[in-house]
Amino acid sequence: QQQQQQLHQQQQQQAAAAAAAAAAIFSSTEHATGLLQLLPLLPLHLNNLSAHLQQIEEQRVRVDSYFGVLKSLEEKYQEGLQRLESALQRLEALERAQSAPTELHHLHPQHQQLLQQQQ
Repeated sequence: QQQQQQLHQQQQQQAAAAAAAAAAIFSSTEHATGLLQLLPLLPLHLNNLSAHLQQIEEQRVRVDSYFGVLKSLEEKYQEGLQRLESALQRLEALERAQSAPTELHHLHPQHQQLLQQQQ
């Protein structure tokens, strides 16, 4: 009787293992079937991804172009700013020269006469 119980227990364990294996196979088969159903959609998704990547690349090229234009504008702005600063310095020097009292004895006699006539 003990042997019968052991045999019965072994049969139950084997049956449980077989059921688990069948369930795993069924589950794997379902997953495989699901994956197989998705396969036809893969080229469409790849095409969509490719189109998106193309759009991103086009936008990157446009952004690079905009940055190039901005860089050029910045350089022109800096050049203009330097010219303005230089002109301002010359203007300030002229104003200082005009407002400073002229020391006539440092000037050439001909220039002394011109300044005296202007004043």
